[in-house]
Amino acid sequence: MAWNTFRNLKTVTVLMMAGVLLVTFCIIYKTQVAREVFPRGSISRTTHGNLTVSHVPLPPSLKGRKLAFHQIYEPRLISFVNYSNPFPVVRNGSKLILLWTPWNHQWDTVNYYFLRPGNESFVSYHCPNQLCTTTRDRSRLHEADAILFHLLDLKENDFPTSRHPQQIWMIYVMEAPWLVHVSWNRLKGIFNWTLSYREDSDVPVKYGFLGSRTTKLLNTPHFSEKKKSILWLVSDCSTNSRREDYVKELARYIDIDVYGSCGTKTCFPSQSATCYESLTKEYKFYLSFENSICKDYVTEKFFNVLGYDIIPVTFGGADYAGIAPPKSYIDATQFPNPKDLAAFLAKVGSNETLYASYFKWKETFQVYLYPWMCHLCDRLHNPGQPTSSHNDLYKWWVTDANCIRWDMNKGFIRV
Repeated sequence: MAWNTFRNLKTVTVLMMAGVLLVTFCIIYKTQVAREVFPRGSISRTTHGNLTVSHVPLPPSLKGRKLAFHQIYEPRLISFVNYSNPFPVVRNGSKLILLWTPWNHQWDTVNYYFLRPGNESFVSYHCPNQLCTTTRDRSRLHEADAILFHLLDLKENDFPTSRHPQQIWMIYVMEAPWLVHVSWNRLKGIFNWTLSYREDSDVPVKYGFLGSRTTKLLNTPHFSEKKKSILWLVSDCSTNSRREDYVKELARYIDIDVYGSCGTKTCFPSQSATCYESLTKEYKFYLSFENSICKDYVTEKFFNVLGYDIIPVTFGGADYAGIAPPKSYIDATQFPNPKDLAAFLAKVGSNETLYASYFKWKETFQVYLYPWMCHLCDRLHNPGQPTSSHNDLYKWWVTDANCIRWDMNKGFIRV
């Protein structure tokens, strides 16, 4: 009797557990179907415009550790503030992107500037239109709507053997011209679209942007705690811009602490919120010095620091006045003589009121990651996009970049 009772109870328990599992499965399935039938692309522009999404957060176990160069956990939010789609979207099925090359020799990376497998990048970053999928399966060449080639990983003898007329070939590059070493003549007339930090790219892939503030401004810089002058985190010690020469001369007139491969101090992981939060509290200025001074080239060296209570000193070729509010940075290229920059920084750094005025913009604006993958997907869904090839990539990428560098005797000169 006792055994029969126990057996019956056991049967009921198993049935109840099975029921719970079935209900859970139905909920998950219903949610998945809802996502497919009502994709996030159906969210109104007003609602989506206020959305901010985090990049992959830094796992606590990695704090203080030196990570691979591509393993960057971005400290900024991804935002759709003022998000607009200049390309009319016709949702006629998902678009397939074939990744022909890796990104900086990496296939699997958390880095924000490469596309994850399947539709992960478009879903996890909450793109308004998520009907895009990536694959690296080359057997799907003929069904791919677009093929993405990363310029630094491109091999001259490794191209698709055929292409259909409507297939879009896209060249992707985020490094400055001096770091690209390819046989440019062999690339003439091959690619339809360009993806890069350049504003005149078919799909701009910006390192960041400033938009309306969506989070509360927590505090203002504590001037009294900032006992040190200049902070510089840097790993490339010999550059096309000759920033290292400029800094060497600047250091004759003002104190500079150098972290990374080019200095005597370290902080890990580089480009992480951990380092920015701990170091920027102590310093008044940060050297956002680019390795190249070329058209539109402005990287995370500028955008990351804007999120902290420190004034970035820029050294690059972008139109900073066009991408950032007045008095949010100090432009070193306006000081061909580093001694003059040192004097100006000393002036700003010694006057609390003047120093605080460089943070007034934060009441209105905030710095974000740019949702480039969403714009890419939107553009692929515009059936009317032209497919005329860029004939001379060298002229567009190198010659038209109008790069300059600093010279000890002549100031800033054309490369």
